Amino acid sequence: MRILESLQRHLGAYVCHVLVRPWGEVSPQRGRLRYAVLTEAQVLAWCRDPALGLERRQAERALRRGDVCVGGFQDNGPVCYVWYAYRAAPHVGGLWVEFGRGSGYAYKAFVRPEYRGLGLGAELYAKAAEICPKKGTQRGISFIGVDNAPSLRAAERTGWQRVGYAAYAWPFGGTFTFSSPGARRYGFRFYAPSGSALVTGLRGTRTSAA
Repeated sequence: MRILESLQRHLGAYVCHVLVRPWGEVSPQRGRLRYAVLTEAQVLAWCRDPALGLERRQAERALRRGDVCVGGFQDNGPVCYVWYAYRAAPHVGGLWVEFGRGSGYAYKAFVRPEYRGLGLGAELYAKAAEICPKKGTQRGISFIGVDNAPSLRAAERTGWQRVGYAAYAWPFGGTFTFSSPGARRYGFRFYAPSGSALVTGLRGTRTSAA
């Protein structure tokens, strides 16, 4: 971990915890919001609200890959969401996230800024794990930056467990990726698809689910 933190400080690397949550540990919970797996029409409608941080082209591509979005509502509209993917999914800078069979990958957890600090991040993680399509998987898998303590606490309160680390950087014009043994056990890694164009100088995205 000290080596990874040094890479983050000195090389601009992005370092994250890799987390898993067995579906069998998901128990129904009451929530303050209403939650549902969004239809394509709902996702595209949410893309029209700039406060939600959803880009239409990215959302359309995610839906074509078979990804699903779980959203939380109040009477006055959408509040939060998280995506689930069931095969490799894009991250940033031309990098993708790969994970082993049997896992559903939770990514891009988001709570509207005016609702943060109310504990809705933990509720979102719990309800999404409860109602997302399982599609033959046995667990959820995700990652959270080592410097994103609020989202990490929210995830762990609902049963997500740290299993290892992963990292990436673009030192000296090259591409560096790393997965610890615990992460590799679940097939988790960052990678650049063959022939893809990498965009260097980008940092990992920070989820906003606290």
